[in-house]
Amino acid sequence: MERTGIDIKYWTNRGQYTPPHWHGAIELLYILNGEGAVTCDGKEYLVQAGQFIVIDSDKIHEMKCAKVSMMLIIHFSRKRMENY
Repeated sequence: MERTGIDIKYWTNRGQYTPPHWHGAIELLYILNGEGAVTCDGKEYLVQAGQFIVIDSDKIHEMKCAKVSMMLIIHFSRKRMENY
């Protein structure tokens, strides 16, 4: 992330709960298959295959998946984006 300002990960959520957390970067979650619920600022957003959600930096969020879901997680450095 330090060199390019972007970090890309492939992640499989095996029907689990990800507790509240935050990132210093902007996060884009692209759902490859399955579905889940992302809660941010007290509001729940349902996401399913082919959809994505963008979470601003430093926003506390959590995720629940009822079954196995695969997703692409992309973190964008806010500082690097401000340069554009």
